[in-house]
Amino acid sequence: MSSLLEKYFSIQIIGEILPYLLKGALFTIIFSASSEIIGIIIGLVRAMIRTSKVKVLNQFAIVYADLFSE
Repeated sequence: MSSLLEKYFSIQIIGEILPYLLKGALFTIIFSASSEIIGIIIGLVRAMIRTSKVKVLNQFAIVYADLFSE
């Protein structure tokens, strides 16, 4: 069992790879958070346009929703 651990679980290799894994995790968190914020902003702007009394903006919001919804 110990030879299996030594073969596939090398502390030296983990020490070399860990900084890259942490950078990747940080990038993923930053990318996810920024995507969430951008999505919230776009959604709020679209909701405000959709509830506006200006007919052109209202129609634009409807077309936008039809194009980008599933």
